[in-house]
Amino acid sequence: MSDEKIVLYDSDQAAHRGVPPEGWISARGNWFGNMPHSEDMARSDGCTHKKCPVCKENVIEKNRWQCSECSAKRIDESFQSLEEVEWCFDSWPVCLCNGEHYFFDEDELEFYIEHHMELGYDCFAVAGLDLVNCKPIFAPELDEDHFELPDEDGDLNRLPSPIYEAVLQYNKAVRECEEPTSWMPGNKRLKVKARP
Repeated sequence: MSDEKIVLYDSDQAAHRGVPPEGWISARGNWFGNMPHSEDMARSDGCTHKKCPVCKENVIEKNRWQCSECSAKRIDESFQSLEEVEWCFDSWPVCLCNGEHYFFDEDELEFYIEHHMELGYDCFAVAGLDLVNCKPIFAPELDEDHFELPDEDGDLNRLPSPIYEAVLQYNKAVRECEEPTSWMPGNKRLKVKARP
């Protein structure tokens, strides 16, 4: 953390009731009135940090929704809940379960492991990675109705013919394309199997 003064959400420094007019005022001097949610809004505005809402122990910056320990636990629980399948370096791409890094071949995976070993991670190996399969994402088709805009009379303007034809050609190309435009984490946990 920086040298910034920490003001917790529930501290008296985050917000206080003020008069006149009566209502909640944040530490930043913003007035939030006297409505049911005014105190919460004033405290949120005036604090810099809050307690993690999951574990209720760790202090986190006010814009985060949970601490790193709870986040890691949630990711691990999600990973462990996936169906496990054996993987023998035979299908690519694969990725870390949190989607932070994708591997498109064995060289990328080995480079990632070597790099982390250089950073001082102990026992870093393929078997220690939380790998999942990847699901392809394909380009979406365009709906020509999306481009119809009302004029000042409320009547819908149709696309000019050249643009309409281009949308139809694009959609045809999308339907015929078998190559994904991107990837996302899949729903299978990979158990690394030794190579034969």
